[in-house]
Order: sequence, then structure tokens, then C-alpha cells
Amino acid sequence: KEWAFFADKIKYDEKKNNAYLTVVEGTKFNNESMQLQIWAETVKLDFISGKVFFEGNVKVISNKKIRFNTEKAVWDPRKKRFNAEGFIHYEGGTSEIFGSEMEIDSNLETAQIKGKVRFHSKIF
Repeated sequence: KEWAFFADKIKYDEKKNNAYLTVVEGTKFNNESMQLQIWAETVKLDFISGKVFFEGNVKVISNKKIRFNTEKAVWDPRKKRFNAEGFIHYEGGTSEIFGSEMEIDSNLETAQIKGKVRFHSKIF
């Protein structure tokens, strides 16, 4: 399995082959090990493309304690990446980065952030 979700409410649409979840906590797995956890107000699962759409107070934290917060994020299984938009706050190691768009790998270790980017580090 790649994902597991817990939600207050789940609605399945057989015609569109989608599921809609509200007040969601999810876990992404890699080879049966927990890779990251994610929280969002709503999630749409597209069973055709495999994409997962997260909206509303999205919080993601990896098993290495790297994290980001945003308003919207999409998991693309083909690229094995998240695309996020809205206010972005990324924290990894000794650095914090803020912006309005981000593409990031599934380990949350390689990110490209755009849009009025601000960078803070405890080292510099």
C-alpha cells in the first residue's frame, strides 16, 4: 500500500471514480515503512490518475522530521512529487523557507520554491 487515510467523512463517487474525504489524517508508505504523515481539511482521491489533492491547512511531516505547511498540495504518483501552492512554509534541518509555490520530492528533501521567497538559516 502507498497511502492510508482516516477521515471524519468519506464520499465515494463511482461514476467519476473519486473519493472525497473531510478532516483527514493520512500516512504515506514506502516499502511498508511510514515515509510521511499529512493532515488536511479536505482530500480528493482520483483513482484514475492516482493523484491525491489536499486542501485547507495542509501539514506534512516526514519520518526525518522535515515538514511543510501550505494551503493546497497535490501528490503526483508518476513524478513521486508534491506540488503545493498558496502560502508555503518549509522547515528542514537548520533552514526555513517561505514562498507561494513549491515542488518537492517524496522525502521532503529536495524542494524548488518560487514566489516572493524568503530564506532563514540558523547557520547564516
